[in-house]
Amino acid sequence: VFGHYLTYNNQVAFTPFSLMSAGKTASSDMIFGTKYDYLKSVDSASDKQRDGYKQTTTLTADDVKAAIKAYDSSVTLSDNASTWLTIVSHDTTISTGTGYVDKIKIGDKEITGTEFIFDVMKDKKLASPCFSLSYNTADNSYTITTFGSGYCVGMSEMAADKLAAAGTKYGKILDKYYPGTILA
Repeated sequence: VFGHYLTYNNQVAFTPFSLMSAGKTASSDMIFGTKYDYLKSVDSASDKQRDGYKQTTTLTADDVKAAIKAYDSSVTLSDNASTWLTIVSHDTTISTGTGYVDKIKIGDKEITGTEFIFDVMKDKKLASPCFSLSYNTADNSYTITTFGSGYCVGMSEMAADKLAAAGTKYGKILDKYYPGTILA
């Protein structure tokens, strides 16, 4: 809102937002590696009903290898393409098997899910660090399914729009996505 801003502990608050979450927003420490007490995971279930919430991309093993090597040529990849990508840890935003990826192993190197989506796979236009992946032996490819769009930290534009259309005042929307902040 023009002329106003959010504060936390008497400091201007960092207020990221994204197009839509994966049904819950992600915490700042999960995605950015820095903890902000007011940027924690909050429910944003209406995002699950939006167009583009779930996107599936299939990449050949050659495409995956090229992306990994362009990111870091020192990464060692085995002759078995099915071992190149392994999700090491994630939260459970979608299910016990799928969520915002904290760590993923690419070949012999472990990186964050955010690095994988936005740095390693930057040319593939994958939508979110909330994803699952599977290897398809028959055609030597990986299928990556993303949920949400953007970094998914802070306010979800789509959910905020839906709340506003239902009559929720902007102060309440900001309280939902940035809990503990003060509108100044």
